Amino acid sequence: MEYKDKIVDKQVGRNSDLYAQSIAELKTPEERYPHLRILVSIIEQAHPEWNQAPHKDRQVANIVFKMSRAAIGVEEVAEIVRLRDAERGYGPLPDDDRSRRSRNTEPSDDDDRTSNSKADAANAAKADSEKPEADAKEAPDAKKGDKS
Repeated sequence: MEYKDKIVDKQVGRNSDLYAQSIAELKTPEERYPHLRILVSIIEQAHPEWNQAPHKDRQVANIVFKMSRAAIGVEEVAEIVRLRDAERGYGPLPDDDRSRRSRNTEPSDDDDRTSNSKADAANAAKADSEKPEADAKEAPDAKKGDKS
């Protein structure tokens, strides 16, 4: 069979192009989600060198965007790439609604405690950054005491 368009990424292949185009025909992100995870997995296997790339999520998302002929949004795919990486321990799990749905959890009171602990951590970091100045002021006195 002949195709009038070129393969977007030869390492990934024509079948992935066709798969991306068929995924784009699905109406909702919830319907596309499991298929996009599979497509992302195929792309990651074809491009293992991207596992260490700082913008891997955008690279994979741009390929899917091109493969789907601009029908699948870049951010939708990038979010799935970040979620897959987080599930494998390569980063924090995203705290948005879609990632909660994929983990089948609901927001809880723990989420509020987490945001408070983040604020506490920020305050502690600020206090720590002020400490070295006080230590620097005390340091000359300590040296004088050592000389006596």
